[in-house]
Amino acid sequence: MVNMDSHTTRLRRILVIIILATLPLYLLGMVVLLVGNAAKNLRTPTPEISTVIITATPEPSLTLAPPTAYPTLAATSTATIASTYTTLTTRPTQTATQTVTPTETSTPTSTDTPIPTSTNTPIPTLTNTATQTSTETPIQ
Repeated sequence: MVNMDSHTTRLRRILVIIILATLPLYLLGMVVLLVGNAAKNLRTPTPEISTVIITATPEPSLTLAPPTAYPTLAATSTATIASTYTTLTTRPTQTATQTVTPTETSTPTSTDTPIPTSTNTPIPTLTNTATQTSTETPIQ
């Protein structure tokens, strides 16, 4: 009975240590999820566009009248340059963009396997040839 109680106590202690050791990892995962969702919802600012339009009016040409016997008054003209400054300001808007993620599919490919052809190889034939040999028997 004492052995069983110490075994149970030891098992409980090990399980409590495992639970306490993994709690920071769960909390870290929650923080990562919250930061990821917050970063996904950030709006990117659109740059402000400024345009300056300068409009110039050409100088009028001076036309001289032919000389007369009596002097006349000549009209004087002045040129003016008018500048226009236009500022275009756009506000960022959030638009949803749907993207399709391609998936890889495998397609079977057929390959032609050549059929082996038989080749005739000549079979060597045995030919009998007579050879003369001389044998001497020793005398005793």
